[in-house]
Amino acid sequence: MAPEAGFSVLRSKIMKLCECGCGNPAPIAKKTDNNIGHIKGKPIRFIVGHNLIKRGDQNSQWKGGYNISMGYIYKRESGTGTMKPLSAVIAEKVLGKSLPKGAMVHHIDEDKMNNSKNNLVVCQDRGYHNTLHVRMIALRACGKANFRKCCLCHNYDDPANMLKHARAGMKHRRCENRYRLELRHLRKTTSETRTKR
Repeated sequence: MAPEAGFSVLRSKIMKLCECGCGNPAPIAKKTDNNIGHIKGKPIRFIVGHNLIKRGDQNSQWKGGYNISMGYIYKRESGTGTMKPLSAVIAEKVLGKSLPKGAMVHHIDEDKMNNSKNNLVVCQDRGYHNTLHVRMIALRACGKANFRKCCLCHNYDDPANMLKHARAGMKHRRCENRYRLELRHLRKTTSETRTKR
């Protein structure tokens, strides 16, 4: 009796290789189980744990690995199955190495779908990336990228004429004084109404 394809006779037992492609012999079924296709004494299809769904381009359902989420195009890496922004994949290809930890890719025209290499800038961290956006917004609003927006009057001005506030951002001294005066007046009128009751 000649063994079937994929089978071999070893020590008078019929052995079959695992169908995942690892090359290891598949174990023999200890009992018949029609639900999972095991027949007692015959080799099973996979070694336990080897029948997991194949990831990436190894899967028969692979369609290139592109996905759109939150306006960005993501590419699924073959083999690992992890999703990575297409802009980062293109930047890494141009650089010839992977991006440093924490690095972000900025789109110059702010179109998340435009991933041409001439439209991408690699930023060393999120802070630098945010600075680029703030400067671009200021350039569009007043024509000067160095100007900042007052958080109280919402007008753009040179940062030398403004105060920097840790939480609120930049503000004019005159706007800050007017705000404090209005706040003091509001507190005074509310405390007077409370005492009258």
